[in-house]
Amino acid sequence: MREKFSFDVIDRPLLTRGKLQALPKNLSLVGLLKALRKTARGLPRTCIFHCEDRWVIENFKEQAELSKNDAVWLISDEIKKTPREMGLCLSNDFDKSIYTNLDADILFFDGKRKWLKLVETWPHERVGVVVIHGRETTAQKLFLVAKKSGHLVCLWDGEKILLTLPGKKV
Repeated sequence: MREKFSFDVIDRPLLTRGKLQALPKNLSLVGLLKALRKTARGLPRTCIFHCEDRWVIENFKEQAELSKNDAVWLISDEIKKTPREMGLCLSNDFDKSIYTNLDADILFFDGKRKWLKLVETWPHERVGVVVIHGRETTAQKLFLVAKKSGHLVCLWDGEKILLTLPGKKV
């Protein structure tokens, strides 16, 4: 006879990898990743990219010095993924259910208006830091929405982190 499994239901998000309490000023992407790794005692990071520009993604990954063990998720219908990336299409119900169950160490947005609702609704307990790509015209709006939603947030211009805000301390 097969044994039945039961799981306790947790009615709140539960972080298993640690969380930054604040972002220091003059933080580099490498410094950000090191701080995130330290909170997780060296576990691989999970990065979720809401971006349709391959160059921006590759530039971020290179500057942040992501390791081969870090998970990279792409949220886009239009961008081709590499063999080391997972892709999700939010118009697909199955992909959407996976997406809503992800925890993100880095939640990256390319600064486009279409991401406003997602920035606002992501639970800050399930995100290490939100990075907004600052070259898009709506990047500042996304930045303010993320801050208002309680996220640790930084504005990145493609070369360096321009501005950080601590969000709410949890």
